[in-house]
Amino acid sequence: MRCFKIRERLVTDYRDGELGKREIAQIEEHLRGCEACCELFEEVTRFATLPRPERGIEMEPDSRVWENIDRKISRKRGEARGIQGLLDFITMFFKPHPALKTAVAFSLVVMIGVMIYFPIRTSTPIDLEVSEYLSEQIEMMSILGSGDFERLNSDDDFPIFEADFFDWA
Repeated sequence: MRCFKIRERLVTDYRDGELGKREIAQIEEHLRGCEACCELFEEVTRFATLPRPERGIEMEPDSRVWENIDRKISRKRGEARGIQGLLDFITMFFKPHPALKTAVAFSLVVMIGVMIYFPIRTSTPIDLEVSEYLSEQIEMMSILGSGDFERLNSDDDFPIFEADFFDWA
């Protein structure tokens, strides 16, 4: 094995006793010939003498810890149920949200652009008069095109006489 692999195994598996006999023999053989890995091994064994928690032993926290946790949970529940909970819910909407500001600004720019590009037109009295005049003219032109002059004289909306069109005098 190379030094990199040996050092990795020394720090993890060798220290914890999780290697097989063959790998242990390879590591010990490498340690006899490599001074740098041997120094690392000495450091690892120095730290290995520190007390480690034993496996299988469950540590129970002090009863005050559970009391504090229970007190904080019940306080949060009380806040959530009362007026304070309602106020917290309402104030949530007034907190600054950078993404929301960006979205609102973008929406305003788009709406202003659309309103400039497609202006809103309202009907004014002049527009209504012009549209009535145009519809009368269109109707008159269609009558003239059909040759139905009796309709012209009988229509009360268009008091047009033949004398207005022809000068026979």
